[in-house]
Amino acid sequence: MHPAISLVVLLGGGITLARYASYTKQLFDSVVSSPYMDEVFHVPQAIQFCNRNWVPEPKVTTPPGLYWLTLLYQRLGYVGGWDTDVTKLSTLRTVSLVALMVTAVLSELYLNQAMVTRSQLAPIYRFLVAVAVATIPTLYFFGFLFYTDSASTMLVVMAMALAESDQHLFASVSGLVAISVRQTNAIWLAFIMGCAVLKELQKHAPENSPSDPLPLKQLLSRRAVLESALEIVLPYAPSLLLFVGLVIWNGGDVALGDKTNHQPAFHMPQILYFFAFALFVGWPALLPALRGLQLSRSSLTMFSGISVLGLAAVHFFTYTHPFMLADNRHYMFYVWRRIINVTPWSRYALVPLCVASGMLWISAIAKTHNRYWIAGFLMATSLTLVPAPLIEPRYFIVPYIVMRLALAKGTIIDARSIASLVVEIAWHALIISTTIYTFIYKPFSWPNEQGLQRFMW
Repeated sequence: MHPAISLVVLLGGGITLARYASYTKQLFDSVVSSPYMDEVFHVPQAIQFCNRNWVPEPKVTTPPGLYWLTLLYQRLGYVGGWDTDVTKLSTLRTVSLVALMVTAVLSELYLNQAMVTRSQLAPIYRFLVAVAVATIPTLYFFGFLFYTDSASTMLVVMAMALAESDQHLFASVSGLVAISVRQTNAIWLAFIMGCAVLKELQKHAPENSPSDPLPLKQLLSRRAVLESALEIVLPYAPSLLLFVGLVIWNGGDVALGDKTNHQPAFHMPQILYFFAFALFVGWPALLPALRGLQLSRSSLTMFSGISVLGLAAVHFFTYTHPFMLADNRHYMFYVWRRIINVTPWSRYALVPLCVASGMLWISAIAKTHNRYWIAGFLMATSLTLVPAPLIEPRYFIVPYIVMRLALAKGTIIDARSIASLVVEIAWHALIISTTIYTFIYKPFSWPNEQGLQRFMW
């Protein structure tokens, strides 16, 4: 494709996305003009923080990283000349929107560094992947509310992009700020560090050695290789140690403030829920990976074995959080009642679908990532999700983006992969339009509470 055509497509697409996001924000600000749901806690905290009279709110269980970013946005506004009045809800929501847009840019930069395949269509492909990431329905929705999700995601993707370009000190700093927004990002920073070490070890692997499995024992027995790996680990160590110190200072708990509704659980079905979410949101992304898909006896055996484990996880470790049963403003209230738990056996019937989704995603990623990466990703996802007692689609955003960008790294770029991306973005747009329309135009009332209630993720 001619560079001029690529430039026109990129500029046109970027302007379209920005205009649509601007329209969505105006809609949110005009119709939902008062703090809604968690904004009730975050908005006063941000105002206090920027006015230097901050008193921690017990209901907020995360560190004040979001408020630091708000303060930074305010200070930059003094120079840039934009509205810096943080007492306005619209100003605070702009922080989330900026973080959402920056996430798209960082996704493109990450892929520019990481992609294996080079093609004339690569700039268009990277741009479309970035749009697909920014329009993940849960991420996009919370880009218009003053929540932690947009900022948290932006900082994790920033750490990924910096690490991919070997800027490990800055990646560690970005990860530390990400931890200050949401504590579980420490797990993803450790994963990013592990990926950087694997990348370094692959550089030192003998030409005739297999890339999977990588001969770790042989490589780490060489002093020069071990020293180069330690040089990567060292910049990340202070950030991760500070997180450990925070947990120790907090009495061994990750959550700050009121921990009553945030007690950790052993919620194994969360992994199944995650892959169900990944299939629902990202099925078009799997279309190129289905080329030449063959079902072998070993894959069927693995599917059967994992399904048995999934059934056991559902039977013994299903956890029903009181919030999910009581709050009919969230879609999970209805998913639980009308899909997962509609009959005594329905939750078991869904297990094979979740397992199939997981195997499809992992097999697609495994074409360009070795087993150590796969194991690290599954471990990081498990450590993030399994302790969470509440089924919360927002918690799936970061692991899904890590997985989605990993898939994009090794995809063969051609007309079919571009077409699947267009379908993916269109699918996201359909979900976004439906959920935002429902949120804005279908409010309802609770008999014992003032104000309108709205459906949301």
